[in-house]
Amino acid sequence: MNKKLVGTTGLIIVAVLLLSINMISDVALRGAKKDLTEGKIYTLTQGTRNILKSLDEPIKLRFYFSEKLTNNNPGISDYGKRVRELLQEYQQIAGNKLSLEIFDPEPFSEAEEKAVRAGLQGVPVSLSERMYFGLEGVNSTDGKQTIAIFQPDKEEFLEYDITSLIYNLAHPEKKKLTIVSALPIDGSGNEMARMMGQDTGGDPWYIYTQLQELYKVTKLPATAKELPKETDVLLVIHPKDISEELKYSIDQYVLHGGKALIFVDPLAEMDKGAPNPNNPMQAMMAPKASDLPELFKKWGIALEEGKILADKKNAVTVTAGSQSRPDIVPFVLYQSLEGDCIDKKEYATSQLQTINVGMVGVLKKLDDAKTEITPILQSSNETELLETSAGQMFPDPRKLLSEFKSDSDNKPRMIAARITGKVSTAYPNGPAGGAKAANHIAESESPIDVVVFADTDMLADRFWVQVQRFFGQQLARPISNNADMLVNFIDFYGGSKDLISIRGRAKFQRPFTLIEKMESDARERSSAKVKELEEKLKNAETKLQELQAKKPAEGSSRLTLSSEEQAEIEKFRVEQIETNRALRKEQHGLRDDVEKLSMKLKFLNMGLIPIFVGVFAVGLGAFKGRRRRK
Repeated sequence: MNKKLVGTTGLIIVAVLLLSINMISDVALRGAKKDLTEGKIYTLTQGTRNILKSLDEPIKLRFYFSEKLTNNNPGISDYGKRVRELLQEYQQIAGNKLSLEIFDPEPFSEAEEKAVRAGLQGVPVSLSERMYFGLEGVNSTDGKQTIAIFQPDKEEFLEYDITSLIYNLAHPEKKKLTIVSALPIDGSGNEMARMMGQDTGGDPWYIYTQLQELYKVTKLPATAKELPKETDVLLVIHPKDISEELKYSIDQYVLHGGKALIFVDPLAEMDKGAPNPNNPMQAMMAPKASDLPELFKKWGIALEEGKILADKKNAVTVTAGSQSRPDIVPFVLYQSLEGDCIDKKEYATSQLQTINVGMVGVLKKLDDAKTEITPILQSSNETELLETSAGQMFPDPRKLLSEFKSDSDNKPRMIAARITGKVSTAYPNGPAGGAKAANHIAESESPIDVVVFADTDMLADRFWVQVQRFFGQQLARPISNNADMLVNFIDFYGGSKDLISIRGRAKFQRPFTLIEKMESDARERSSAKVKELEEKLKNAETKLQELQAKKPAEGSSRLTLSSEEQAEIEKFRVEQIETNRALRKEQHGLRDDVEKLSMKLKFLNMGLIPIFVGVFAVGLGAFKGRRRRK
């Protein structure tokens, strides 16, 4: 038999076998995977699995992704496939309770019309083409939820966004929000003033109007004795002079697993107090602080008593001076928080840009705290703690700025914090003068989860929205994300324990830390070289000035440089050339090191595994051949 023919036939058979195995495995092993990543970032959490398995009614998902329009954008294209595969995994877990339709909305197609009707956000890629990358969910009662566009920079919250959409479709009823406030957020005015027949009511705060549209709101006065039994989320705003019974009710609500957002304040500007016609200054000078020290102590935090925060870096500019001579100056008692001052790892604040606060307090973690305390909002590192009296009686921004003295520790101050962990009650014997509740517990059944803010004015209209009336209608233009943050937290806490447990996942983009370290080290070395060069330049200039000072007496002039000056200049030029040459060598060396390491990584990722498989196959063939010969 012709050996060449046998060899060719064998290669053809091997090729057919490999192709067949690939085709069979593509069908038989579809959906099979092994997550070897740190933190299991490609594995659905147990919270998502619990929600999917508990679905009582069918939910339909429609995934829109312009796959053909994103072929030239590998980042978006790969992320689109990642979302599609994740949705398919959702469907596998939920079974017949979750259906999935996938559309590629090409320009002017029926799928594009559906995407537009669903309210998805189209991103222009040309004059006539728009890219769609979003999700629409529909329940059995035609209730709808959408993700207008999947953002790659929000990938760590991808699972939460999808699971939240499904959960809200499965539970379409409005969340029950209970509000406790001593401030006139509902437009009812000051409670004490009403009792005296001096109603100071007005328009409701715009944020209160929004909350009424989004949730089933119950507003309690500060004199209330207990919380409603059916409360999904508790919102406490300025708990000034609230009853001991109500404090106890809040304590027990949190210990039983209730979710709460609490806004306290050392100096609440919106607290106008009860007016006194005989003494107008009385209301202005009345105490405007609120705190829950008994509860906070058990939770491991405290509000700095009688102190407000001045922040020079985050200060908002205001107009001071007279009308004829206005002066634009930073007002250190009003701050606009951005960037690192906002926690980007927290779901409710991850996408926020600006939070405005004023006359804000400071929270501190107690030394014996057993809870986990995560800063949500914090100041810059250029701050000063002032007495609350500094913020009363129309403070002068220019004087505050001129007298500002940054604290010595140069550390950010905590303005808002999320608190989790097991805690005990602040009222082991029940409220003062009252009886224990029938379901009283001494310790939390599970870790508590609350957020505390050291400012209440941030919810007032002037800190986050400009409202105008137009033909009887209110037109609002937000100027910060204060309301977004509050609504995000209420939505987050209004979900189930399974939904809250998901939170954000680890980062999907893993940096090449070794390469980054090499580049950082090289930059430091280069910086030292540049500094050395600048020092040489400075020394040479000083030397030249000294030489020039020795020129002939006044009245004579010199158009040429002396031999000593020329030698000094030549010496500096040689040093400059040598230093530049050393810098170039450093940069070339860095590139060479990075390229070598990059080649090693490429070899390990793309070459080592095929080589290993090939060696294994050859070894296996040799072993089988040896057995046949025996």
